[in-house]
Amino acid sequence: MILGHGGLELRARSQIVLAKCHLTDPEFSVSEDPCAVLDPLNQAAEDLQVLEYHEMAAEVYYLKAMTYNHLGKEYEREEAAARFKEHVTALENPRDEEDSLVY
Repeated sequence: MILGHGGLELRARSQIVLAKCHLTDPEFSVSEDPCAVLDPLNQAAEDLQVLEYHEMAAEVYYLKAMTYNHLGKEYEREEAAARFKEHVTALENPRDEEDSLVY
């Protein structure tokens, strides 16, 4: 219900929780079913890109980097890590909305 009818933020949060549930389940193997983790994280990343929620987006890309690392996919891990760093940098250096206005 939440995933189909909630707002983007709520949907992204629920996707992150779903991925975390799989990752913390001792009986779950990301190697056997990586899509169970990566699909919700990818959906959350798309939603958060629209919303520009850097804190949650950083968390998504951190989880993606860790998942790709576990899978031995170095290129994808580095790509996710770079996106994580972009969002952390955006959090540390928020732009002033007035500066972006064109006069």
